Amino acid sequence: MANVTFPTALGGDGSTVSDDNDPVTGLGNGGHRTRFVPSLKNIVAIAQMVVNTTTNLASKASQVDLNATNSELDALTAQVESSTSSINTSLALKAPIASPAFTGTPTAPTPSTNDNTTKVATTAFVMANSARNQDATASQKGVVELATATEIKSLDSTRAIAADQMQAAVGFAAMYESPQQTITSGGSLTIAHGLGRTPVMVSHQLVCVTAEQGFSVGDRLNISPLHMEGTNVNRGMSVISDATNIGIRFGISANVFAVPHFSTGTIAGLTNANWRLVVRAWG
Repeated sequence: MANVTFPTALGGDGSTVSDDNDPVTGLGNGGHRTRFVPSLKNIVAIAQMVVNTTTNLASKASQVDLNATNSELDALTAQVESSTSSINTSLALKAPIASPAFTGTPTAPTPSTNDNTTKVATTAFVMANSARNQDATASQKGVVELATATEIKSLDSTRAIAADQMQAAVGFAAMYESPQQTITSGGSLTIAHGLGRTPVMVSHQLVCVTAEQGFSVGDRLNISPLHMEGTNVNRGMSVISDATNIGIRFGISANVFAVPHFSTGTIAGLTNANWRLVVRAWG
């Protein structure tokens, strides 16, 4: 004999059926008329419960997967945000390529000695080149020391001369030379020397432009401004100077200057047109 019980835990009503003629549970002896349909209902109820339970389990499993996925996404998002924040913080500490303003103690590669390109000159580069500097000479650039007035007077050959020390040593720091001036009997000249001070010394030269009295074209003849050849000859010139100009007045003689012949020594007057006057001044 076999029997089946439909447990309530599985959706049944707790009844039992058997394949015998038991008056309470049997399907035989006409028992099927009253127990067959209820048995089918129990089977359907248990099947429905199985379906519902399976669906519920699948839903829960899906929810577990979804929750796990959401958790992973949250963790990944947090990691990305943290990395982005770190990158932005690091970028804020970087100097721009255009006109960077560095702080702290930036370093750079040291160029080779005597490099004259547009590379950054480090302090090491500067020191290395400074150590190689040599004293300047007439043919070589280098380091110079300015000479004092005393050293200039002593003919020191190792120091450079500054204009103010030259003036202190020899009394002047600059020289002026005039263009060639026309000589006119009784005429005058006003020559601006540009020295900025009254000259301490003035010299005068006659420049030969047409050969005469034993002199050749281009010869320069040093002369004294007060040229005397006896009395009342009205030759020579008067010269004055101030901080701006050199003033000259020529004698009224037809031949303003007279000099010895360069070969014979015989004094004769010079033709004004054959000569030009050049004045030099030091101040």
